[in-house]
Amino acid sequence: MNTFELMPINLNSVQRTTSIIALNTVSTMAQIGQIGLGLTLFPIALEAKKVSPEIIGLTSAALWLGMLLGLLVAGKLTRHLGYRKTVIIGLLIGAASFILTPLLDWRLWAITAAAIGFGTGLRWIANETWLYRLAPETARGRIVGIHETLISIATVVGPLIIVALGIVKPTIFWVAAAVLIAACLPLFLAVKLNAVDKMFLNKTSNKFNLNQLLLFWLGLGGLIAGLGGWIEGSLIALLPVYISDIGFTSQNTAWLLTLFGVGALLCQFPIGWLADHKGVTFSAELCAGFALVATVIALIFGTH
Repeated sequence: MNTFELMPINLNSVQRTTSIIALNTVSTMAQIGQIGLGLTLFPIALEAKKVSPEIIGLTSAALWLGMLLGLLVAGKLTRHLGYRKTVIIGLLIGAASFILTPLLDWRLWAITAAAIGFGTGLRWIANETWLYRLAPETARGRIVGIHETLISIATVVGPLIIVALGIVKPTIFWVAAAVLIAACLPLFLAVKLNAVDKMFLNKTSNKFNLNQLLLFWLGLGGLIAGLGGWIEGSLIALLPVYISDIGFTSQNTAWLLTLFGVGALLCQFPIGWLADHKGVTFSAELCAGFALVATVIALIFGTH
């Protein structure tokens, strides 16, 4: 059986703290642009254009498919270019796509949505791998919890920006692009690491294998989180259509998505605590049960 260990990174406390703060800032800003705005802006803007639910669904799915492709190539790209350059590429691809989107016919928005998703996949793997390598083993769980709480801010801030700026003008797309460009800056405050510096070793062969690394990190919790992400994306994509059918406006939709994000933000630490004390399986089953009950209640009240 292959086993792995995370090799320690020798840094002084100032370097480590500065780097962790910088990379958390990158993740937070990038998440606001790529997910908070990207994932919510496309379906809301398309719904406002009276586009069919099928097209809205396909465009939203394109973002997730692009992200999957980004996740698949992120490891190889990181080994060739390093963490910082890979994250920058992911952010700039997203920024360019946001700028182009309002200039294109809505029938082509699936292409830019896929590009934003691709950039998200690159940023996700490169930035978070970099961050977790810097985290001291004794505080890694808390740092991950803080990180997940920070990126959950995106699901609140993104819809709020849409409420404030509206979707009639292309300004909202340019704001998203500006956020992603600005997210590049904190990267230069983080200590540069070699992406293949014996991060994970197969103790029987001493060979680095990124796929084994990701499986080791993800485990059951990661697989559940990935499935939950797909469900979340589907909900965000279809909610504007459903809300429109019962007479709500795009601003109403954005407010509901903001409340959705608030719930995600507030639940990060409690769910983490529950997983630590009761296990991942129990926590996942409990959360899935709550989600099922909430969905049924929403369907009942939404049809009356």
